[in-house]
Amino acid sequence: MKENVIAFDFYNGGSSDVVFIVEPWADEFNVPAKSKAELYIMFTSLGKIETSISDGFFTIWLWEGCHAKLLIDGEDQPGSFSIPAPNISQE
Repeated sequence: MKENVIAFDFYNGGSSDVVFIVEPWADEFNVPAKSKAELYIMFTSLGKIETSISDGFFTIWLWEGCHAKLLIDGEDQPGSFSIPAPNISQE
């Protein structure tokens, strides 16, 4: 099955750092003021992206089976999101 890719850009236009959290892996990254985070989501089955913003935090939830790659200001950020997301359904 062919793997697809979605690119998601997050620009921190504020004057302070933002913690960028990738769920369900709970990986956290600091995105400095005036910096850009680029998240590439690889998948074979389309799912739903959910986001949450609170003071100093941006959280993005990905779906079961996908995996991801993150760059901050063009630099690769290692994380556990390189392995497929587990099923975390409460059903």
